[in-house]
Amino acid sequence: MEFRKLDMGTWKRGEIFRHFIDDVRCVIAVTAEVDVTALRALCRSRGLRFYPAYLYVISRAVNRQEALRMGWDAAGNPGIWDEVWPSYVVFHPEDALFTRLVTPLSDRFDRFYAAAVQTMEQNVGLRGFGFAPVPPNLFDVSIVPWLSYQALTLHVQDAGRYLAPIVTAGKYTERAGRWYLPLSIQIHHAAADGWHVSRFYADVQDEIDGICSTRG
Repeated sequence: MEFRKLDMGTWKRGEIFRHFIDDVRCVIAVTAEVDVTALRALCRSRGLRFYPAYLYVISRAVNRQEALRMGWDAAGNPGIWDEVWPSYVVFHPEDALFTRLVTPLSDRFDRFYAAAVQTMEQNVGLRGFGFAPVPPNLFDVSIVPWLSYQALTLHVQDAGRYLAPIVTAGKYTERAGRWYLPLSIQIHHAAADGWHVSRFYADVQDEIDGICSTRG
C-alpha cells in the first residue's frame, strides 16, 4: 500500500479541507436506497452469502474515488491511500457479540469473496477487536440485516479528524418485485462533498450491475 501526502498549498481542495478541519468540523451523513435485485438473485442462484458479496461491492465503489481514500500518516499529515480495505464486523447470534475483521481488496469478485469467507471462518471464535494485523489503510463497513431504516447517523467522538468513510446497510425489502437496500454513508466534509457522496451511490449500483452481468 502507498500513501500520498497532500500539499495544502497546491492541492485543489486544500482550502476546503482546511475550512472543514479547522473552522467548521462537520460530517456528511446520507442514507439512500440501492437496488440489489440482481445481487440478491446472483447470491441465491450460486449459493453465495450476501454479506461478503456486499462487502466486495462497497469496497470497489469506495476505492473509485480519492475522496473516499483519505487518511493521515504516522506524522499526522493528510493524504490519500492508493487502496483502502474494508474493516467489517461479523455478528455472532449465539452470544450477541461481534468480531472486527479485515480482508484485502481484490479486483476479482470470486477471489475477494473466497478470501472474506475464509477470514470469517478462520476467526469464528474471535470476539471484539482482537483481529491482527490491522493495517492503516482501512474504511469501515457493516450491515444491520434485522432492520430496514430510512436514516442512520453514527457519532464519532474523536478530535473531528476521522476521514475514512463509514458505510452501513440495513435489511433489504421488496417492492413491486424489486429488492431495495437502505445504504448509509458517513464521511468528514473535509474529505468529501455532496457530489462525491452522490457518485458513491452511482458507483455502488454500477458495481452491482457489473458483477451480475458477467455472472448472470
